[in-house]
Amino acid sequence: MDRFNRSQTSTLVKKIKKTFIIKYNLDFKKIQPISGQLNFNFLLLDDSAKKYFLSIPRKNPAIIKSLNKEYRGIGFFKFGGSFRLRSIKEIVMIYKKCDKIGICAPKIIDYDNFYLLREFIVGQLYQNALANSLNASNLVISYLTQIKKLHLQGLVLGDRWGPNEIVTSDGKIIFFDFDLALKKIGKEMELAQAIY
Repeated sequence: MDRFNRSQTSTLVKKIKKTFIIKYNLDFKKIQPISGQLNFNFLLLDDSAKKYFLSIPRKNPAIIKSLNKEYRGIGFFKFGGSFRLRSIKEIVMIYKKCDKIGICAPKIIDYDNFYLLREFIVGQLYQNALANSLNASNLVISYLTQIKKLHLQGLVLGDRWGPNEIVTSDGKIIFFDFDLALKKIGKEMELAQAIY
């Protein structure tokens, strides 16, 4: 999978926009950048103000270095753990597996080797929902129950922390951001991240 720098991304967004006009008769009237460490992310709005989320893999050696330092510091590597970046096709497979086993994740609209377009989920970040909720313990139990369900199916999402989940107004926890594959002690690491 290719990863892109900022100047390449501008050209790629224009190409993707043209593709969606041809493929889906879908023209994005507004393209708004959203922060991301491993991807260039964009909020897209169509004619009817429907929202979409576009991710383009990003070259970011600094975040890889930071992850290496963090994982080394907590002993992840010492116990045989490792991580790598997933390809977009692998990420899409994770979304499909989540759907199959009943774990809430955004619907994928389109993808190829250069981008992933999914539905935009309205809600608040899990970490903010915990801080603002009178039922925080119920959220934590729901979150950990879903992580356990994933692990029983042999699935490790990777990179579980508060900004990688959204809680909807009806209390559903939506998982997204499956860029990191954790190996060897991935389940243990994911559970530790979820609890932390």
